[in-house]
Amino acid sequence: MKNFYSKIIILFIILLGCVSLQAQSLMTRKGQYLYAGIENRIELFPVQSMEQYNVSFPGCKVEAKDDCYYVTPSESLMDKGVIATIKTKGNAKQESIQQRFFVKKVPNPHAIWGAGLSSSMTKEEFLENPFLRAAMDEDFPYDIVWKIITYKIVLFTDEGMQPAFICEGGQRLSESTAAYIKNKKDIKLIIITDIKARSEVGERYLKDIVYMIK
Repeated sequence: MKNFYSKIIILFIILLGCVSLQAQSLMTRKGQYLYAGIENRIELFPVQSMEQYNVSFPGCKVEAKDDCYYVTPSESLMDKGVIATIKTKGNAKQESIQQRFFVKKVPNPHAIWGAGLSSSMTKEEFLENPFLRAAMDEDFPYDIVWKIITYKIVLFTDEGMQPAFICEGGQRLSESTAAYIKNKKDIKLIIITDIKARSEVGERYLKDIVYMIK
């Protein structure tokens, strides 16, 4: 009886070590979606040694590191898709399974002025942190660094719309523009417009920011 149980235990251990290709799947941080132009982290599930498989993504750059695959789809696949193939290594039958992923455009970030206060503030609050930045929504699964390239500030006073200030070469408001806003009377509205930002996925124009001045 002891030998019988020993054999059962050994068989169970052997079965645990077997590779079941049909049970494998590829998992991303965003379901079945990949984003074009950036590295998408993809994990094999259940966790197995990556050395046991060949994984291919047609039209994508694939790099295996840190027990994951990093897949960068080309922009030509946007709004289309890619069919990934998982094949076992060292198997004469070359068993394989396929899994479809949809490729999306990286969404635009949103522009944030200063500490991201409410849309109604005083001039002093507007000038307290006079810089513009861009950030992805909190639910976006990857870190993308955006740099503000240029933007315009338009003031509306009792006299109507004033000439725009063009801010280039940095995210921070220039001292001269800040001084003008500080000394200008009867400002009713400040609009930050023509906001251009750049990242690894290229340049984007972002939505305007409008502030009512108390």
